[in-house]
Amino acid sequence: YDVQRISRETVLSEPLVELLSLKVQRLAWETQEILKVASLLGYQFKEDLVLKIATKLLKLKNESLQVTMPALKRLLENAANDAFLSQINDGYYQFSHDKLQDAFRSLIDEADLPKLHLMIGRELTDNTDEISMYHAAVHLNRSSLNTNGSMQERVDLARTNLQAAKYCKKIYAFMDAVALLKSGIDLLGSEDNWSKQFDLTFEMTELLAQMQFATGDFMSCKATNQELLKRAKSTEMKINAFRNEVEVRMASMEDVGKVGKRALKELGIHLPNAITPFHIYSKLKKVRFLVNNCEDEDILNKQTRSDPVLSTAMHILVVLSADCFMRKKFMLGLYTSLLATELTMSMGIFPDSGIAIVGYGIVEALLGKEDVGYRMGDLAIRMLDKYPAKSARAIVIGQATGQLIWLKRRLKDLAPLHKELLMDLLDYGDVLSVKGCGWYYLNVRLWSGDNLQSLEDTMRHIYHVISELGQVTTLIHFQPILQIVSNLRYRFEDWNEQIILTGKFMEEEKYVKETIDSIMFFIELYKMFLSYTFGYYQSAQAIGKKLSKDKLAAVTFLFLPINFYYGMTCYQQYSLTGSKRLLRTARKCKAVLEQKQASGNLDVIPHLRIMEIEELALKEKYTYKILAACNVCIEFQEAEGFLHLEALANERAYCILRKLRCPYAEKYLDQTMQVCKNWGALAKYEWLIEEHNYVDSFNLEKRSAGSVVTSKACASASSR
Repeated sequence: YDVQRISRETVLSEPLVELLSLKVQRLAWETQEILKVASLLGYQFKEDLVLKIATKLLKLKNESLQVTMPALKRLLENAANDAFLSQINDGYYQFSHDKLQDAFRSLIDEADLPKLHLMIGRELTDNTDEISMYHAAVHLNRSSLNTNGSMQERVDLARTNLQAAKYCKKIYAFMDAVALLKSGIDLLGSEDNWSKQFDLTFEMTELLAQMQFATGDFMSCKATNQELLKRAKSTEMKINAFRNEVEVRMASMEDVGKVGKRALKELGIHLPNAITPFHIYSKLKKVRFLVNNCEDEDILNKQTRSDPVLSTAMHILVVLSADCFMRKKFMLGLYTSLLATELTMSMGIFPDSGIAIVGYGIVEALLGKEDVGYRMGDLAIRMLDKYPAKSARAIVIGQATGQLIWLKRRLKDLAPLHKELLMDLLDYGDVLSVKGCGWYYLNVRLWSGDNLQSLEDTMRHIYHVISELGQVTTLIHFQPILQIVSNLRYRFEDWNEQIILTGKFMEEEKYVKETIDSIMFFIELYKMFLSYTFGYYQSAQAIGKKLSKDKLAAVTFLFLPINFYYGMTCYQQYSLTGSKRLLRTARKCKAVLEQKQASGNLDVIPHLRIMEIEELALKEKYTYKILAACNVCIEFQEAEGFLHLEALANERAYCILRKLRCPYAEKYLDQTMQVCKNWGALAKYEWLIEEHNYVDSFNLEKRSAGSVVTSKACASASSR
């Protein structure tokens, strides 16, 4: 038998714990003193550390007492034999129950606590490992004897706090790091210490700003940054403050322009006061020359640069560029994006070079050079292997896949890449990067027809982690997609409420006021999708007309659902009104998607299959040909795993065939209902019941193979 293992896994009953608690005061005085020290060290503690501190404490309380380490060790073993402790492995003990730890802690006189914390802290500082230094800082901060000591003692403790804060940063305990740094700065006290202990004070304040940003305390971070910029003695000392300043403004959705320009100027990069088309043309011409004269491998093999000033300038350029595009300041956004790419091509690879390359790729895609855009997206992802910066990785993977790689690769194939990165960022606690990466990942899954229950579970996990990190304000970014999933899954009392993004997770009117106008097309797209799904075709058509003109939407993977659902809406409105203008618009949307297919896009194929059925229904008189085409389309969607498109293909087959009075039409409605269940769109399921007076007269699981209309049967009929 493994006695130690059995002892560790044995749980004491509550009555036995109460009995042991009563026996605490009957223990020998020396044993009580040892266990009182242990109670301050934690539920688990190291044997030799407790014995060292207890030896000093007992001698301090009674100088005549003969205290030896072996004797105290026997007392510790006796306490374990009496079930107060259990030995978890060689040299380590733990209390048998947390109530026993509390019982020994309550025996300590409050007046003795500062002295005990001081003894424990000083003993721990003899060790140089990070964990010991962290615990030393915690105990020394609790001792007023040390915090009110001499100036040198306070400086030493401030240094210990700094070391402990660095350890907390390493293990992502950002809140603890903030508390330690604030304690350390308070220890240094007055204004004089900026001159007497400038380096130490500056280093602690700099790290404090980073930790305040990491915990989402943006107001405090701004104030700390201003202090750093005021105290810094050189440009090199300002670089982290500059970086924090632009990031905190980006995170809190404030305009980065003014701060970014000022920072770049101090870093030696001067932007034109007024950027003209000539500036853009000349910069684009230069970047194209640099890119076209290099193979991908030549670019990847460029020298990596770690110069802090240039690296910070590069970071500010890419952040400023992203902010300008969001605010529709296209001239400044284009110029800074191209300038960042020029720095990479002419000076070497920086941590944020991948973001710059993606930015240039988006510019070329906007100008119709999709092959160049795809090349730049693929190059940016490969560049991450050379400079794997976490924050840059999140932006590159999100933007490269969502705005460039999708041009030639399936979204479904990119989802695992997003998932791996997202889980890594959640573990790291990088909420700002989670915001961008998570949004792309969830949208990729939504528009790939993933199961809505699984999608909702993922979103709730993200919500939980971000809430635990105390950054609730960041959750507003995920509200729209969580609300659309909720609208698809859960029915409202009134179907009119089903197509607006107001419900359990967000209020559309309030959200619109708080967000940036340029990203409103996401909200509009969700509303168009809901309107189409629940039969509000006129509303969907009005939104689609507006979205089809949005320049930003044209360079994201959302280009596909925008043009697809706008086209489908126009087809259905044409069947109701006979308007030739609507038919022309529908065919124009179809032509745009066919153009994407010709350029190598794979995700456009399942969308076009459904639109081809609509065209066939307008031209073809023979029902069996339409029936065959519907079956081919449905089988394709099922094979590809696009649940939302499979449901739509079945629904459109039912509507078209019912209009033609085909006897097989009802079976397609039955299949639509089943696919909606598999997809998790329970609200859509209920809408279909009401819309078509549906009665489940077919049991899909027991239906014989012969009762399903197959494309093979249709082909035979066509042949006859």
